[in-house]
Amino acid sequence: MRNRIDEAQMKIQLQRKDKRQQKNIEINNIYQTVYNATVDIIFRIYDTIRDPEWNDETTFNMLNEIDVLVKYANECLLDVSNTYSAVQITFDNLLRFSSKNAINT
Repeated sequence: MRNRIDEAQMKIQLQRKDKRQQKNIEINNIYQTVYNATVDIIFRIYDTIRDPEWNDETTFNMLNEIDVLVKYANECLLDVSNTYSAVQITFDNLLRFSSKNAINT
């Protein structure tokens, strides 16, 4: 790269790479949080249904925690999208990822 780009261009490239890396770290942290929390909820459900005093209401309340978690994660992903002017990534109700081409839609 010697003499192919000047110092200003090099600085811009480094800033872009750093920005992309920071964005990816934030998104990965959100994904890991959703994954870990969902696994914890599933294990709690499993332990609950093995209890002789188990009832449907308890299980449904725990399943609702996943809905709240997804809503929170989507809010965090929207913040990341706005912060980095990036495509918005969201979780759907089946915990699959999707992206929206337009920001703030």
